[in-house]
Amino acid sequence: MGASDEKINKGWRGEDWKNLRRHVAEKGMLRRQRSYICLLFCLVATGVIATGISAAREPAEQSAVQDDLFSVASVPSGPWYAVGVAGTLLSSDDNGRTWNSRKIAEAQPFGWLDLYSIRFADGKHGWISGEQGLILRTDDGGKTWKHQSSGVSEELYRLAPGDANDAIAVGTNGTILYTRDGGEHWQKEMQKGQLDYFDATMSDATNGWVVGEYETVMHTSDGGQTWEIQRGGKRANFRAAALFSVSFQDQDGMVAGQGGNLFSTTDLGKNWRSVPSTTDTSMYAARFSDSQIWIAGDDGTLLNTAPSGAQSVSIVHPTAATLTDIGFKGSTGIAVGLGGIILRTDDNGAHWHKVGRQ
Repeated sequence: MGASDEKINKGWRGEDWKNLRRHVAEKGMLRRQRSYICLLFCLVATGVIATGISAAREPAEQSAVQDDLFSVASVPSGPWYAVGVAGTLLSSDDNGRTWNSRKIAEAQPFGWLDLYSIRFADGKHGWISGEQGLILRTDDGGKTWKHQSSGVSEELYRLAPGDANDAIAVGTNGTILYTRDGGEHWQKEMQKGQLDYFDATMSDATNGWVVGEYETVMHTSDGGQTWEIQRGGKRANFRAAALFSVSFQDQDGMVAGQGGNLFSTTDLGKNWRSVPSTTDTSMYAARFSDSQIWIAGDDGTLLNTAPSGAQSVSIVHPTAATLTDIGFKGSTGIAVGLGGIILRTDDNGAHWHKVGRQ
């Protein structure tokens, strides 16, 4: 058994996770008491330690935003938004240079719930998903948000739109939801085995992918009504890493996960191959930027590689805080994470620097 396998097994079944979960519960960052909730992309759990390391190692590097941030996205030709713990919603009207707190007035009394994901289909339409099956919808580019009934009480870790009407949402206990009417009705497509799914993406109104526990990658070609397993999906394989992020551009795709595991495809997921990684830290977000892909994770790790995985993986550490999501709009990129960290680049990732909230 290699070092990577040892880390996966320890992280998956060891006593460390129980201790971390107790630490998280004491801080009140998560409210549900269940064995896998500590895995929330392994974000909050590992982030407790990462935040502590940041405070001890780099006392000057403290963001003005203290609330944990779980997701970031931009409106095309419009503002950036970031969401996080206890209803945190931030916005930036200057391409990510400065950030302001926002209220989700239309969403009350749901505003205290943790918000895990924010994504936009176009310049007007987008969604937020979160704790206890929460789904919010905007039709005005994020100015206002309205609650939609998901029909579930599971954690919804990611919501991915294909267009203004079609979207999928994924979460705990095998939960996959899909809508074909802008979220007026969400249909449940519960998967056998009750695996937790951590990320989702759609390349158009019908094709989508989800990733989760046990190295699972699944694909839909009908907007989320039916799913086929492309990789993993078996609980019996205890050495299989959890996959936390998936991203596609045309036929190229990349998934990233626990222990620095990376897999790429150049044929829409028909074949996945392992990508040699320069880190064994867990990676939680992957996003395409032109001809490159950026992957973010624990200990402020940012990886940069080609979509095919043929290019060697380069690594930078602009912060010590755990990074939970990353997004790009043109040459501008934004990465967010625990402890309210916000990083920005305006040169396609050549240089990253910390920004704060007004």
